[in-house]
Amino acid sequence: MAKLPPDGYNSWGGYIIALVPGLIFCTFLGFFAWMLERVIQPHFFVLNYVIIAIVLGIAGKNLILNRLKATRIFQPGIEFCTRVFLMTGVVILGTRMNFMEVTAVGGNALLMVTISIGLGIILGGVVGRYTIGERGGHLLGIGIGICGVSAIMAAAPVLKAREKEILIALGAVLLTDFLVLFGLPFLAAFWGWGEELAGYFAGTVTANTAQAVAVGHAHSQGAGTIATITKSARNALMPVSILCMGYIYILRGMPTGERISGKILWSRFPKFVLGFLLASLLATLGLIPPETKETLSNLTQWFFVICFAGLGAGIEFSLLGKKDLLPVILGVGIAVLIGFYAFFWIRIVLGVG
Repeated sequence: MAKLPPDGYNSWGGYIIALVPGLIFCTFLGFFAWMLERVIQPHFFVLNYVIIAIVLGIAGKNLILNRLKATRIFQPGIEFCTRVFLMTGVVILGTRMNFMEVTAVGGNALLMVTISIGLGIILGGVVGRYTIGERGGHLLGIGIGICGVSAIMAAAPVLKAREKEILIALGAVLLTDFLVLFGLPFLAAFWGWGEELAGYFAGTVTANTAQAVAVGHAHSQGAGTIATITKSARNALMPVSILCMGYIYILRGMPTGERISGKILWSRFPKFVLGFLLASLLATLGLIPPETKETLSNLTQWFFVICFAGLGAGIEFSLLGKKDLLPVILGVGIAVLIGFYAFFWIRIVLGVG
């Protein structure tokens, strides 16, 4: 039996035609963001394609689509880019996650980042409970504790996060990385940190990989190497963390009295996470040639930049109020607490000065 087209459409052909305007719109903005990054980033590193694409999406919707009263025509394609391009990009992202890299940082460092991830998710849940809701808080904690924007976008559909929750989590992560990017090198220099301390700290506290590598190398080449390895361990733990959170949310969403069964768990589990795990496994086993991994990595960026443009075009600022600045600020506070934890763990447990 053929699968019926989405609600509101008489045929699959009609649905595909309805997607075209939004697809073209988001693809154009994504390409423009990609071009702007190469012009701007050498002068202002923190302004990467993620921020640019979201800003362009916001501007495109409010300055063009809304004024032309054409938002309804473009909306199906915009929603498709935000959802399908995200899931596709996350699956391909798995090819960059090699679990064997975790062992390179040693047992103590692996335990350190495992605890920091758990700490981020737990603190995020606490923050969310008193502000945006526990689900939004967990998304915020996942972003800060694991891998920034990539982790947020991978976890959002698993937790069934709302647009507002994604926006707040992204804001907290980007603000955190901005402060760490410009503050940590000066802090390390002022206190005379060695390259091991600076490297482990940068790899544990900084959310996004590019910023972690940059912060480490801002101190020294050795610190940059350690930061890269430590951050890679956090990245490798991302699928495991999201998998665990996904099952927790499935179980929490079951009606009272309903018995747990494999069929129920499978029906509610987001299948694209399995694609992510499979891609990661293939990469770990060396079954994906280096040139193919590079091509897929570039393809991931394209899927994400188009997705982020769609995310920006889907943002309704009417959903946000002044009170939503509080979870963003508290998200930065979570990163600060993780920083204190990392500092004492590195100094006391790892014995690094």
